[in-house]
Amino acid sequence: MDALEVSTRLLPNENSGFLQVSGIRFKVDTSVTTSVVMDENELFGHVEGNRRVSDVEILDKENNEYHAIEPDRTYTIASSTFLVEDYGDNGILRYARVKESNLGQDVDMLAIYLQQILGGKISAEYGNIEGRIVIK
Repeated sequence: MDALEVSTRLLPNENSGFLQVSGIRFKVDTSVTTSVVMDENELFGHVEGNRRVSDVEILDKENNEYHAIEPDRTYTIASSTFLVEDYGDNGILRYARVKESNLGQDVDMLAIYLQQILGGKISAEYGNIEGRIVIK
């Protein structure tokens, strides 16, 4: 929840640090003033006040249904070295516990996915707008 809050704190004027996500959907109300507090190094500190992000749902791939996020639950995510080990644009994942590291550059992982998982062909399905992120 905090990662999404930090990711959307500069909307609608800027989108620096906006997380590119899948398997999740949510709404952002840009009329709510950001409540993200950054530290002296301009890295994420904490959220203090009302949240802009709401209606966060996680995709259950087994039945292809979205379910409300459980804030006290631990989720496993895949991310880039840039976000986890280099702190990215805002340090939101700097406290994440890393299960595997040094798996390669983002572009290398994308190439492997395209070649090995998709067989070198990107289907029309990837061109569909899913409406996973709603910004008001």
